[in-house]
Amino acid sequence: MIMIDRISKSFGDQKIVDDLSCEFHRNHITSVVAPNGMGKTTLISMISGLLLPDSGTIEFLEPLRQKDTVIVLAGEKNLYNKNTVEENILYFGVIRGFSEKEIRKRIDDYSSLFPMYDKLCSKRTEELSYGQKRLVALLSAVISDEHQPALLPWSGRRGRLFECRPACMPRARK
Repeated sequence: MIMIDRISKSFGDQKIVDDLSCEFHRNHITSVVAPNGMGKTTLISMISGLLLPDSGTIEFLEPLRQKDTVIVLAGEKNLYNKNTVEENILYFGVIRGFSEKEIRKRIDDYSSLFPMYDKLCSKRTEELSYGQKRLVALLSAVISDEHQPALLPWSGRRGRLFECRPACMPRARK
């Protein structure tokens, strides 16, 4: 469990996170949902250790194991709009150390989970809907993860495959 007690974070005179307390429990998916500019990314950055809170504490009450590592997906902001879906996925795989051949194999491995990939791969990211961009960002994150993460199926009312809000996803168990 991760326990957050009264954390705050400011950038200059602007308070981004103000006296926040909450808990994240093991084996639960938690979505952080709030309007733009309300501190979601700052919160995730503090939990992950990329930023330190100005005040308050973040405690990991259980020891972390390698399989507890998470993928944080914050929308589609890291995609390059002028590039195609395939170019984006190849780029992020290459900068993570994979060869083009390895990336293409991983795309094939996950193709049953992303049935829209064949229709979208040659489209520029700027042509996609917001939901499609989020799926491409998720696929890119999954393919670029050397530990082969587990994907959690989502059976929403409309049969969507994934809930793509920023969430923690456990890695595949070995």
